[in-house]
Amino acid sequence: MADEQPEFHDVVVIGAGVAGLRCASQLAKTEGVLDVLVVEASGRVGGRVMNDTSFIPGMSIEVGAEFMHGANTTLTRLAEEHSIGMREIFTWAQVRTRGQKQNINEIIFWPSYECKSERQIMLP
Repeated sequence: MADEQPEFHDVVVIGAGVAGLRCASQLAKTEGVLDVLVVEASGRVGGRVMNDTSFIPGMSIEVGAEFMHGANTTLTRLAEEHSIGMREIFTWAQVRTRGQKQNINEIIFWPSYECKSERQIMLP
């Protein structure tokens, strides 16, 4: 169509996941940035953050990213900015890494680990 004008934007953010939305939010607050466009291929926002309410009526099941590791992440900062409460979840879980059982909250680095079933982890 010859008479259509091309769209112009100050900034185009590719991806409407948490990082893309955070980026667009920060850019929109930047002086001199008047127009921010977020482009998402999947047709929904949120990226890996996704829940499903169709599986069990009345319940929401997380089917995407469920955990935030660390206190200084994009998502934790965004939650704090918008006064969204977060809670610490289980720290009693155990994993087997390098042949030893460890509590999940004691593991600082995960360079390599063995996948074991719950039965194998719980056995002495």
